[in-house]
Amino acid sequence: METKKYSLLLGGHMPQLDGLEHAITRAEALGFTVIQLYIRSAQDWVKHEMTAEQIATFRKTLKGSNIKYVIALDPFIKHLGQPDLERSNLMNELMADELTLCDLLGIPYVIVHPGTCRPQRSTTACIMDISDNLNKILSKASGNTMILLQNMASGGKSICYSFEHLAWLYRESNYQQRLGICFDLCSAFASGYSLRTKDEYEQMWKEFDHVIGLNLLKAIHINDCKEKQGSGINEHAFIGRGFIPYEAYRWLMNDERFFDIPKIIEIPAQTINDYKETLNILVDFITPSNKLRYGIK
Repeated sequence: METKKYSLLLGGHMPQLDGLEHAITRAEALGFTVIQLYIRSAQDWVKHEMTAEQIATFRKTLKGSNIKYVIALDPFIKHLGQPDLERSNLMNELMADELTLCDLLGIPYVIVHPGTCRPQRSTTACIMDISDNLNKILSKASGNTMILLQNMASGGKSICYSFEHLAWLYRESNYQQRLGICFDLCSAFASGYSLRTKDEYEQMWKEFDHVIGLNLLKAIHINDCKEKQGSGINEHAFIGRGFIPYEAYRWLMNDERFFDIPKIIEIPAQTINDYKETLNILVDFITPSNKLRYGIK
């Protein structure tokens, strides 16, 4: 029986400098097959307009590249659980517009941080607020682009630091076919999920599958954590310079369950070469037999 072959789905967050299509060419030069980027500026609370020509140029560049996935990261990430803020309606409109634009660009996923609760709100009320906002956003967004809810760190009033919170949001959604999960390694570690041994690694994913379902996992953020396990602080570090055990990356990179899941490097990079160095480290973790399955020499 012939062994199944895979494409290595690994890349990083690319800055938006001089047009979205240029992020594709820069990522290719680094050996990426996955890109994460902002479609709009994190500072601008205005609709991001793109002409039909710009959209066509992006799609053409993507089609002619080795990039398998482009994934958007939404910058409006701290308000879904705070519906009384002055800009909440505008936020929902902009996020719906972003989903529609991503569909036109051929971008299948937009990663969204569920955010934080207001001090006087309970967890239950906050989750219901987030669910209400997600339903409003998805009711207005045309196309098929999905929202990927990312797990958060447990510090402060953050929400969705547990798998149960994410599953709760999914159950409450009127648009379950357009919701998935992005798993962030640093946030999980900061929230107390243990990765010290292979048994603990397997137990974490067993819990994820039982509570949420591995079928909803659509992307993985790979990063290290500057703080100790359970600190509640989501502060990214270069791989090998934080508290997540080195072996955890080896287990992840050789876990066949995730061979078809795009993996995004999120590190405090100062230069593009920082991403290249991290990519090489992760590729080195892949066993020789799995490299053959990926077609890596």
